[in-house]
Amino acid sequence: MLTRRFNFSGGCQIASNKYLMDQTQALRTQNVISPTIGSYTKRLGYTQIGAQMTAAKKILMNTEFQYGTTPTRKHIVVCNAAGESEVYVNVAGTWTQQAQNLTAGAKARGTDFVDYFFLCNLEDATRSYSGSAWSTSTNVTSAPKAKYIEAYRDRLYLLYCDVGGTVYPSRMYHSSLPASDASISWDVTNDWDYIETNDGDVGKALTKNGRYLIIFKEGSMHKFDGTYGATNLRPISWEFGTVSQESVVSDENLTLFYSRKGICAYMGGLPKLVSRPVQPIIDRVNQANLGNICGGIEGDHYYCYVGTLTSALPGHDSALSKVMLDYDINQNSWTYWTIPDEPMAFATYTSSGSKLLSMGDSNGEIFTMNSGSTDDGTAISTEIEFTLWPAGPETLNTFQSVYFFGNDSLGDVNFQFAVDGGSYSTAVDLEDDYCKKHFADSSIDPLGRELKIKLSENDSTNQWRLDGISVESSADELDIKES
Repeated sequence: MLTRRFNFSGGCQIASNKYLMDQTQALRTQNVISPTIGSYTKRLGYTQIGAQMTAAKKILMNTEFQYGTTPTRKHIVVCNAAGESEVYVNVAGTWTQQAQNLTAGAKARGTDFVDYFFLCNLEDATRSYSGSAWSTSTNVTSAPKAKYIEAYRDRLYLLYCDVGGTVYPSRMYHSSLPASDASISWDVTNDWDYIETNDGDVGKALTKNGRYLIIFKEGSMHKFDGTYGATNLRPISWEFGTVSQESVVSDENLTLFYSRKGICAYMGGLPKLVSRPVQPIIDRVNQANLGNICGGIEGDHYYCYVGTLTSALPGHDSALSKVMLDYDINQNSWTYWTIPDEPMAFATYTSSGSKLLSMGDSNGEIFTMNSGSTDDGTAISTEIEFTLWPAGPETLNTFQSVYFFGNDSLGDVNFQFAVDGGSYSTAVDLEDDYCKKHFADSSIDPLGRELKIKLSENDSTNQWRLDGISVESSADELDIKES
């Protein structure tokens, strides 16, 4: 019999039992993507933007400021240092220090409003930037210090605030409406709302989703419509919230974020947990590092960095290091990356008219994602593992031959197989585009019910692609245990 598999669109599935896995799903999808629906391709890498700012220090903010009618766009980051953190602006490819002398280690956030950029970090005075000068008075006189910031409709909002030395973790303050000269002011006595009052669950994030401002706590979500009446602030969920502002990414009316239960999607109504296929990875995320989880979006993909896992996944020899989950939104499928650097903040930025995704790491560097064939010079190792039951799990088979179909770089890939949970065969090279391998050429007895196939590649810079496989086998007997 001939068993064909020409559809790998299901992505990674490691949460269900193996008999329930869809034929389109795989057990391992490390450092691969599916830009061609149904195929697996080696992912691209990332390349550095400008020079390193401060070695071994974290990027504490990563964003883009857009202003003016042209418009003008500036890539702005905050990098930690020895005794302070500092703001940098990318000027013609060079990270230029802004002499703001911010508190060391304090995560910063920023947003655009009334043609200014506004920055907050809770520790230092909230400040504005015109594109040429920074100020702690222009549009921010009397503004509270804050952890989180977002512009929505015709006001600027600050969440988790410090007013006169008193911290209010569940208050959200808002600016005035812009005056005729587009300036804004602040009344910290009257212009604020409690987010379900101080219930021990503090503010965690702000974002815009369609027509609403979304306010996150760790265990809840709320939406605000920009008006000031009895129903202006409403709860969305008492089950889902977020652990990290940096994990929250919105694309029009879609918001993706990391909650304690996993990665969720919100499009109005109730949020939905979408990361169940990779739940074993979620279960192994280090709970002490939840505040460092960060995400970004580019095209159809949401990337979420979850760090080094606390233990090995089933079938793995050791815990995966520096893991980033890749969610293909349109295909509703998952793969995962392992990378040499530690992301701290993602942001979209503009280069030569193109919208690109950047990543700031824990080593004072900024990178362009999906760029180049290596991770800043480090080779990308790939691995795919999937299971077949050619005649069903109750039937013994003699596996004879396997055919591989792909692009002309498929020869970079190694092939191994295992039968009924046994050890893998010695790796052999595939050939380009199309090849046939005989199971009998291996020292492993090719007789069994379950055929597991592993494809791996460790040092090629080519974007190889796997389109499908066919397995030739013969059914030896129908083996059913009688009760």
